[in-house]
Amino acid sequence: MDPARGSDAASGASPGTALRTLTAAWRRARRPTRILIARGRLAPDAVPNYFEHKRRVTIEGRGRVTLPSLNIFGVRRLVLRNLTIEGDVHCERCVRLRLRRVRIRGGGRVQEGLKVNQSAHVVVERSDISGAQDNAIDFVAVQHALIRSSRIHDAGDWCAYAKGGSAYVRVVRNRIYRCGTGGFTAGQGTGFQFMVFPWVRYEA
Repeated sequence: MDPARGSDAASGASPGTALRTLTAAWRRARRPTRILIARGRLAPDAVPNYFEHKRRVTIEGRGRVTLPSLNIFGVRRLVLRNLTIEGDVHCERCVRLRLRRVRIRGGGRVQEGLKVNQSAHVVVERSDISGAQDNAIDFVAVQHALIRSSRIHDAGDWCAYAKGGSAYVRVVRNRIYRCGTGGFTAGQGTGFQFMVFPWVRYEA
């Protein structure tokens, strides 16, 4: 993909035949697919409204690549790597989501920086997440997750929490700082309608 010089009429198979939008690249993705994005900034109309129902896709920036907010639903084995998100990332019912070297910049305009709910096997590593009105990282009903070697900071409420029957979440070697209520909490208040069986007897 090349947001400056690509064309959605091209094949997308090489730098010389790059696609212009992530919408076109996502539509054509078959498993496994690796979408490489050349340096640049993608406008909201170049990104799908929802990234849905794909398996084994990697979206990777080459150089400084800036994307708007991402809404993701029902994907399996999605990797986001070397990207800057100006907005938020929301992933619902995701399995094996991995963020590596991803910067999420809420700019005080989003409720959460990274919101993951009813999902499993989520990894956030070597990333930088900040600028949410409420929580930088918000996990609801997330099992088997790892938050490692990341900076999580400058949010209005908590820097990060795991609640809603979240389980087996490891939080390792992070810098968590400068949030309105506190750093990291396990457990909060969640209605049963948001929880996932069999993890319904405790908050975290």
